[in-house]
Amino acid sequence: MASRSGLQVLLWASGLAIALSLLAAQDRIGVLTGPTLVDSPQSSVSLPTEAIVLAAILLVALLLRVPHLASFPPRLHNDEMSCGLAAREFLASPAPSVFSLGWYSCPRFGFFLTSLGLRFFGDSLFGLRMSSVVLGMVSLLGIHLLGRLLFGVGAGLLATLFAATFHWHVHLSRTGFHYVQGMAFAVWAVYLLALGFATRRRLAFGLAGVVTGLGLQTYFSVRLVPFLLVAWTLALVLEHSMRNRREGALADGRPGSGARVAAVGLSITGVLAVAAVAPLLAPYRDHPEDFNSRTEQVFIFSEAVATHVKVAIRGEGGGGPDPTTAELLAFGARRVFGLPFRGRDSSEQYGFQWPFIPWSFWIVFAASLAFALRQARRPGFSLLWLVTIGTAVAGGVLTVDPPFTPRLSALAAFLPLFPAAFFAAIPACPAVRRSRPRRVVAATLSSLFVLFWVVQNVDLYFRKYPGEFGGSRRDWIVRRLLERPKVDGVVNLFPEPEAFGHESYRFVGRELKVFNLGTSHRSVQGSGGEGEAVPQGPSPGPDIPLPSLGDVLGEAASAGRSVLVIAPTSLVADGDVEPLRVQDFHTSNDPSFPGDFSWAVVAPGPG
Repeated sequence: MASRSGLQVLLWASGLAIALSLLAAQDRIGVLTGPTLVDSPQSSVSLPTEAIVLAAILLVALLLRVPHLASFPPRLHNDEMSCGLAAREFLASPAPSVFSLGWYSCPRFGFFLTSLGLRFFGDSLFGLRMSSVVLGMVSLLGIHLLGRLLFGVGAGLLATLFAATFHWHVHLSRTGFHYVQGMAFAVWAVYLLALGFATRRRLAFGLAGVVTGLGLQTYFSVRLVPFLLVAWTLALVLEHSMRNRREGALADGRPGSGARVAAVGLSITGVLAVAAVAPLLAPYRDHPEDFNSRTEQVFIFSEAVATHVKVAIRGEGGGGPDPTTAELLAFGARRVFGLPFRGRDSSEQYGFQWPFIPWSFWIVFAASLAFALRQARRPGFSLLWLVTIGTAVAGGVLTVDPPFTPRLSALAAFLPLFPAAFFAAIPACPAVRRSRPRRVVAATLSSLFVLFWVVQNVDLYFRKYPGEFGGSRRDWIVRRLLERPKVDGVVNLFPEPEAFGHESYRFVGRELKVFNLGTSHRSVQGSGGEGEAVPQGPSPGPDIPLPSLGDVLGEAASAGRSVLVIAPTSLVADGDVEPLRVQDFHTSNDPSFPGDFSWAVVAPGPG
């Protein structure tokens, strides 16, 4: 089965490579005839200078993403852990087929990409999150190239800096979710199509198709990309045709609308996209219900979520008439389009409650939107508006619980292009260009706003955000287990039971004997807790007495096992732990743990 899957991948990849080679060969003979639909601005910045500045920005991006990666952000969401578990399947032998459906009916190709982080950086939380770091960095390079192509080198560099320090982009790059995949593939698909229209090279159109097809096998948000590519192509042709009518321009004796270039280029993109995604069509053919299963769970007009949506709009109890279509759309629009200035992310995957655009940047951001609106007929700005509005509507307004930011993740890459294009246009403004004092003032103010952006985003994410959204007891326990591979048992002495069935305990990757024994602070023979085994194992019934802490530690010592014991600090301070033969408790106020607590690793040898 594994060899058959490998042969399938080899034939598929070979077919794509041959198709791209043929397109490149055709380009050597000559590019597509017709006008260029995208004109790249000229720049006075030399290539070495551009490369040095870009390298410095990418270094800053790495410094914001790699240090303390396994410990921050502290929260270990079950979706992140599920992505890690699905990726870990590719480390096993035999590995599943890349062209199949996995967790939550997601295509496994995305989990294969995540598995590369586990393979090269270690089968650990660090390795899981490094896969997102790499894709986040890849998206930054795509942002620079896209900004450079559409608005000039300065805009490309500024957009990369804004995205590199944008708290939303940093979070997507520091967590092991697959949302960053959707963002990265969207950026590169759009850039390669734009490159095709700028150069009329068939290879660029073909690469856009391959990237789109691969992206469709990652996070669901990429399903919007084909529609955006078609819509932007139509907008380019329409604008070029209207401009020719105004100016009376002709190309080769015919109206230079660019329709032929657009038709051929988009056809190449479409064919290669279908070829790239073709192997995934078989699983959807066998299980057609999986294709729309996620959409049915989040689409506001779906019967499956009708009650949920009504409660969200009408309030607790969901009384009154069903919301009208206008009410549903208005509810989502208020929440989604208010995200930059109001925040209030509804997801637990991020949960950022402050305005997504720092307050010191509001004036600039609003000005950049107004500037982009005035220039909306230009290719670059029409693209930004299509991506922004399309993503906001399809991933926000039309879905439940808006703004659920994982569905809007592409905006983390495209929103920084608005202020970048605005700042890049200031030096070319006649009122600024003709006056040296105005040039100095404009450069100074622009530098200050850029500095405000960087400082506030870093402060929001690394200082303010963890203060409100720190880790849980579970997150702390799992990290200790990951750090201590010899520990294979956990005893919880807190009165609140620990959910040992959570995906994060499965991500630890070994059989654990776990117990909730914290029902009494004064008795060794606590009753009413639960003993569980992870990932599988029986639990004592109501008539089966739980072991005491002493019994658990005694059994572990005789078996040569190490056990992690965690307890309220008050329990240790009262001296109740001493009779239980746990002598080396450590008191901690770890910021990733809610409140003071005490813990110990009890082992027959080194823990």
